[in-house]
Amino acid sequence: MSSNIRIQKVCLHCKKVFTAKTTVTKFCSDDCAKRNYKLRMKGQKVEASVSEARSEMDQLLSGGSKGNPLPNSVGEKALINVKELSVLIGISRRSIFNLMADDAFPRIKIGRKLLFDKNQVLEFIKTKYGNV
Repeated sequence: MSSNIRIQKVCLHCKKVFTAKTTVTKFCSDDCAKRNYKLRMKGQKVEASVSEARSEMDQLLSGGSKGNPLPNSVGEKALINVKELSVLIGISRRSIFNLMADDAFPRIKIGRKLLFDKNQVLEFIKTKYGNV
């Protein structure tokens, strides 16, 4: 037996008004349901990636896990690369390259590799921009 229920609802995906034949219908069509599912899955993947990146940065800044410290963590190395410097200072890589426009910015270039002495960089930033 079919139901005679007809309810005006708004599609959760496309926000269009449609007539639902059941009380639990959320989408106006199967296409909207599939698109919304893909959007939700993409959001979950992005959220997982962001949380993983946060935990990696926290681990990098704290010097590794307690049982197995990383030998190449930011806290132990004297020379660090651009990525590690951006994590240490808390600014983007692009901002570091903008800072490097100043010839006094401390850097070491070995071949194609660009390295920084973290203590000199922190002192440079303190003297130029104030306390960090």
